[in-house]
Amino acid sequence: MDDRTTHHAAGGVIRRLWVTETPAFREHLARLDGDSRRLRFAGAVSPQYVEAYANDALKRATAVYGWFEGADMRAAAELHGPMFSRTGEAAFSVEPDYQGRGIGTALMGRIVLSARNRGMRHLVVSCLSENSPMQKIVRHHDAEIEFHTGETVGTVHPNFPTGLSMLREAIAESHGLTSAMVGIQMDMLTRYFALAK
Repeated sequence: MDDRTTHHAAGGVIRRLWVTETPAFREHLARLDGDSRRLRFAGAVSPQYVEAYANDALKRATAVYGWFEGADMRAAAELHGPMFSRTGEAAFSVEPDYQGRGIGTALMGRIVLSARNRGMRHLVVSCLSENSPMQKIVRHHDAEIEFHTGETVGTVHPNFPTGLSMLREAIAESHGLTSAMVGIQMDMLTRYFALAK
């Protein structure tokens, strides 16, 4: 199983989301087309359901990571489950124009590392049986695959946390925080100069 993580993937940056970034997460989910939304939520859901889910997700999830192209978040990975529980669950969403570029695989590596460092022994990813891209991602991370009626369940078994795995996550988190702060400052400068014209 590969839980090596990179801060940069497919031309973008992966970083953790904070509760204050709920609007960015909500806007990302709203940009999913009907098919991507159905695959993400394992069935047809309304835009109102997606909005309500997004408004609460960053408070409920153990961790949520976003893939950013510039200031725009185009993909997300969620880790659910309490620390040191035997089992955690992961969920992913990638906007249609960004699929097939390795973003989901990179996000999965970040989620596996996060689950490992929180003492989770099993990381479960459930998806519809037709969601072959998600199945490919979990296979890349050595998941055990089970097929049920209409559903596929992949289970990854993270290694035990080590000092090195904790350090890798701390470095990734610090890069993410730096990236977020630079993005905020660049946005403020852009607004300042726009107003000064």
